Formats: sequence, structure tokens, C-alpha cells
Amino acid sequence: MTKQTTIINGFNNNTTTTPPHVVIVPLMAQGHIIPMLDMARLLAERGVLVTFITTPVNASRIKSIIARMHESNLHINFIEIPFPCAEAGLPSAAKNCDLLPSKDLVLHKIYETVTDEFEEIAVPGLTDNDDDVVSQSFKVCKLHAPGWFNAPGLEKLRDEALYAEETADGVVMNTFDDVEPMMIFCARIERGNKAAVDPEKLFGWLDSMEERSVLYVSFGSLARMKVGQILEIGSGLEASGVPSIWVIKDVEMCSEVEEWLEGFQKRMSLRSFVIKGWAPQAVILSHKAIGGFVSHCGWNSTLEAVSNGVPMITWPQFVDQFLNERLVVELLRIGIAIGVKKPVLYYGEDEIPVKKDDVERAVRSLMGDGVEAEERRIRAREIKKKAIKAMEEGAGSSYENITRFVEYIKHEPCKDVRGTAV
Repeated sequence: MTKQTTIINGFNNNTTTTPPHVVIVPLMAQGHIIPMLDMARLLAERGVLVTFITTPVNASRIKSIIARMHESNLHINFIEIPFPCAEAGLPSAAKNCDLLPSKDLVLHKIYETVTDEFEEIAVPGLTDNDDDVVSQSFKVCKLHAPGWFNAPGLEKLRDEALYAEETADGVVMNTFDDVEPMMIFCARIERGNKAAVDPEKLFGWLDSMEERSVLYVSFGSLARMKVGQILEIGSGLEASGVPSIWVIKDVEMCSEVEEWLEGFQKRMSLRSFVIKGWAPQAVILSHKAIGGFVSHCGWNSTLEAVSNGVPMITWPQFVDQFLNERLVVELLRIGIAIGVKKPVLYYGEDEIPVKKDDVERAVRSLMGDGVEAEERRIRAREIKKKAIKAMEEGAGSSYENITRFVEYIKHEPCKDVRGTAV
């Protein structure tokens, strides 16, 4: 019997098993753990034995999901390994990227001669797509696409990650054909941390609202807004007159924000719902009352919006999010850019990139009754249908791609990170 262990993210396990065996080691960030849980479930449903490696802190965040997967009798083993914070020179609590303390302030080597971070460079290999989605060279600037692990001190990790990609047999991408035809797995379960809100109260409020009338505002688990920016967001939402669900992270709360929110909630009364902490985002976006999403353009959030047919106001913060904004606004044409031009770390301590008027303008444009707004909604609904079709059993492109992946790992010997068959 051929050893059927597959390596994901560099983890190697030489166990010989009857079914194919996939070991999943996600980066310790909610934006990575969530889709890898989806991956684990999808593979286990196809008869694959899955081992999911995590840490005790991150396991505690998803304990209800773990319990439900055990109850479903899916072959998923969750292994908890303590994270050596002290050895890594990190605070003892830093066991997920969103627990790291705040810090004050790729193969083609196309950036080596770039002196202006705003200079746009054509991306190799992304031109003249057959479907005419990309009819000309796709250009990006270094500021929006700096590459992965390019910060000082991460050189060794970057080299190891690039080598792993270059020597891998293939790559599994969390997307579907109709969203990214130039690049070529959508599933929803309870995701992330325990919600910081009473679900009955939240969805009772949503049920009372008109269809597609509510704007959902959330910026993911890592991006942290300054106090002044939070007040500008709230003032813009209030001025727009549009009902909203606004998620503010625990780390963003302080006495000044708390005091301001008290007045905001009194003034907004039944027209606003503020969640302080973690929100059940996937379920909120699927509700019929949601008509728009102000997002940081993290890939999970982008896919969740696309899969639910929700148009977006894009507000990227860092890493891939500026490219995701381009996809949403320019290629899919289901979004409006709020107007930020630089990653958040490039702004000064007292600099507020988005003002009240910017928020009000974008919200009114996205949620309004104009022709452009309705065309965005129509396109968003069409892409939702394609997302659902992609996962249809026996016919969907993503469903078939998962089938091919499972068949591949059943019949091919695996390689470790050095390229040796195991």
C-alpha cells in the first residue's frame, strides 16, 4: 500500500493509512484557520482522513466546530500543539496573529529596479485572457503588492515558503472559476470565534428590516482602526441615513470610543446595530436584509460577500487586499472603492485617510436607487448563482476540482519538503 500522506504548509507525516491522509497546518490567523476548516470538512466528506494541527488557544476558539465535526462522524482528528511563544521572543499570549501587540510606526524579481513604490509594473503571465476578462496587461505597484514575508527578519521563512511552492505537485486555491478565470471552494459553516452578540437579538433586528436595506460594516480580525477613524466612520454612517450593522473589535474599544458610541446609538436608535467583538459574518451576509458590505477586502470576506451576492464598499488595509479590491471593483464590477491609496502602516499617527464625507458618499452610492447601483446588485446576484453552481455535486467546477484533488492524492505518492517521495 502506497503511503497516502499529503503535506500542506510544510507539515510531514509518514503514516501509512488505508484512506488517503491529509495533514492541515494553517497559519495561526483567523483568515487562514477558517477556510482550512472548510477544506478539512470538504475532504473528509469525500472519505479522506484529515489531521488538523492547531494550538490550544486557537482550538478553544473553534471548539463548537470541533464538537460538531466529531458528532458528524467525519474522519477529522484535531491535534493541539502548544506554541512556543517565549522561544520565539513573543509575549505569552501571542498565539494568534490578532493577539500580537500593535507596532508603532516574488520569483520574477520585477521590483528590483523599481525606485517609486507607486510605479505600476505589468504582472508576468496575466495578459490577454481567453474570456476577455483581462484584455490587457494587469499592472500593480509595489505598495499594493509587496509580496509575502518581505519584512526584515523574515527572509528565511520567505525562502522556505517559496521553495515549498516551487517544488509542490500543485496548489489548492480557495476560489472558483467564474471569479478568477485568469488565475485558476465555497462552503459555509459556523466560523471563527464565538459571537460577541446575542444571535436572537441580532437576527430579530435583521428580520425587522426591509430586504437589502442594511449595510454591514466590518474590517476583519487584524486591521485596527484609530480612534479618530472610528469616529469618522460612525459619523459617515449616521449622515448616510442607511441602516447598518457595525462591528468594532475589542482592541479598538477605549473610553473615548465608548463615550462616543453611547451618543451614536441613542441618536441612531433602531437604525443601527453595533457589535463589540466577533460577529457571525457569514450568516449575517446571507440574510435577505443585507444590501451592502463595507470591507477590508480580506479574501475570506470577499468570497463570503461574492457567494451571497452582496455588493461591496472596498477599504483595503494591507497585503493582498488592494489586489482583491481591484478584482471586486474593476473586474467583477460589484464594488465601490472608498479611496484609500496606501497600506495602513504608511499613514502617519494622526493621519485619517477616510473622512465622514467619503463614507457618506460611498454608502449612498452603493445603497442608493440609481442605475449604477442596481447594475451592481444585478451583477452580484449573477455571480452568487455561479458560486452556488460551482459547488453543485457532479456538475460544479469547484466540486469537480475537489474530486480531482482527492483522486490525485489517492493514486500519487507524496513528497516531503525536499521533493523526496514518501
